[in-house]
Amino acid sequence: MLDNDVYDNTKIIIAADHGAGDYGGEWYKAAVNPMLLIKDFGSRGPMETSDVLMQNSDVASIICSALGGCKGIKEDPSKYPIPDRTARYFYTTHGNYDFATESHRFEINKVFEIKGDIRNHPELGR
Repeated sequence: MLDNDVYDNTKIIIAADHGAGDYGGEWYKAAVNPMLLIKDFGSRGPMETSDVLMQNSDVASIICSALGGCKGIKEDPSKYPIPDRTARYFYTTHGNYDFATESHRFEINKVFEIKGDIRNHPELGR
């Protein structure tokens, strides 16, 4: 993209389905914080960390906002943070592929409710 001189005029969004980290037997604590990287049009330099509470499900809002909006899709929360937003992460029974395809219900083992900066959460912050 740099070689073709299109990097500066490109929006790049990288999202993962879950985070990773070394929590030992409590792996699900790392999974709560998946990677979400956004490079906006015209931005230069390294990407910066934001403390705005967002989720990977916000990708549709990010894309639609960049396109000028989409019917029924909210504005990009990275630019227009949602006041008093709460995110919930459900740690459920985890199994292999056969378990996932055969099971219609998953036991919820724990619920994390996150408000504000995830780094300040008493169980998830580092």
